[in-house]
Amino acid sequence: MIQNNYNIIILNINKYMTHENEQDIIKEQPRTGNEPETTENSPEALYSQDDAQQLIEKGEIWRVAKELKNYQNLDENIAEQLLDKGYCGEVLENLDKFSDLDHSKILKYLIDDGHYEELIDHLDKFPEVNHQQIAQELINQGKIELLAKKLEKFSGLDENIAKKLIKENYYYSVKNHLKAFSNLSLDFAQELIFIRENDNDGQVLDNLESFAPEAHNDIVHFILKNGRHWVLRLLPNWEKLSNVNFSDEDYNTIVNRIAVKYGFEDDIIKNIDKFPRSFHKKIAQLLIDNKKGRAVANNLEKFSGLNHREIAQKLFDNDEGRVVADNLQKFSGLNHREIAQKLLDTNNADALIKNVERFSDIDLNKLIHQMLITVIPQRYYEDTMKALAENLKKLSGLNKDIAIALIHAGGYHARQVANNLQAFPPADHEAIILELIKKYTHDKELANALKNSFGKISQLSETVARALAKSGYIEILAKYPEKFPELDSDLQQQVDNYKATHPNK
Repeated sequence: MIQNNYNIIILNINKYMTHENEQDIIKEQPRTGNEPETTENSPEALYSQDDAQQLIEKGEIWRVAKELKNYQNLDENIAEQLLDKGYCGEVLENLDKFSDLDHSKILKYLIDDGHYEELIDHLDKFPEVNHQQIAQELINQGKIELLAKKLEKFSGLDENIAKKLIKENYYYSVKNHLKAFSNLSLDFAQELIFIRENDNDGQVLDNLESFAPEAHNDIVHFILKNGRHWVLRLLPNWEKLSNVNFSDEDYNTIVNRIAVKYGFEDDIIKNIDKFPRSFHKKIAQLLIDNKKGRAVANNLEKFSGLNHREIAQKLFDNDEGRVVADNLQKFSGLNHREIAQKLLDTNNADALIKNVERFSDIDLNKLIHQMLITVIPQRYYEDTMKALAENLKKLSGLNKDIAIALIHAGGYHARQVANNLQAFPPADHEAIILELIKKYTHDKELANALKNSFGKISQLSETVARALAKSGYIEILAKYPEKFPELDSDLQQQVDNYKATHPNK
């Protein structure tokens, strides 16, 4: 059994790497032609040391290597024979199949015979190996490209290794694998930030644990001052910033940079618990001042210490009053009549109508009538009428004038009135229906809309029945005879004729 001390091999690793050029390095021996392909399934039973030795003696060591995972309690002799034949990858992947194996012997073999890539790929199998020494020797032996390629396999490398890699144009490898390093300095962080000014996406903050803890505060403040959009990575890495001392000015910079300059106000809101409660009012003000008041109103419950009346007034002053209506249930202490009037005064009547169910103690008829008779820009009027038509199903008790205005606003609006007659007092239903069929005769869509409402309204007069028949809507008389209990014989005959010619309706 080899007794070489593992630590001595690691500490003196240089003496094992003396090859002058790559041709001197012993490569993994190629598979020989007598290694047939096999499709055999792995055996269920585990093989023993004797089984392996018998196969080796028969010249079938390739089979041992191929099925190594199915062996147990192999000795060092088997390992040496496999290594000598170039099966180091198989041995490394199945170290647990060997008992009392001296890992230092395996490590020495890998180093002496130049199996650098296999060693790097299985570094986790050698917990006592010094990654810094391995990396340095790879550099010494001209294998810096391999080091750069496999950098994610390393840990605990120092700043000198990082600088050597960057000097050899492996900047991206270092930047993308900062986890391979430890105890990096402020100077190195600054170098990374400025090395590619247009290619910085926050790896320093994402890997802050790779930098010396005492440098964290200065690194973060340097980024706040010079890091441009690196600041976007502050919030996702906030748990790493325990060594950073933030001032109100710092918080102000973070919010301005993230929410205002780069437009990620939602990120500020999602992480508002990371800011002192005393700074919440300032955050709300910054967002409102920069036309991002909706983010405040939508998330009002996440802020602390806000005066809701003041916030509502600031939103109106900043021409964002409609977001107050959209989030009215989140505000406390507001006078709903005042808010409704402000919405009308600022040409946001559509926001009032869309959110009417959230308002209390308001005279909706009065407000809508005021809106209809007020001279307002055409686009606001159109938006308001559309909102009114779309939300009739939420409303009730609206006066006839509102229905007439909607009927004359266009076909869609008229159909919405026909579809939602219950939004108006029963006493006005006849007048509204007469206005509808007067303006829109023989309109199939209007007929369908009226049919939807007729099941919800009271009986109607013969005058309405005659108007429906004259305007081409006799099918409604046929479908809802109970709404017209006193038809004269002429009308009744028209209804009967329609039923006879349209048996499926």
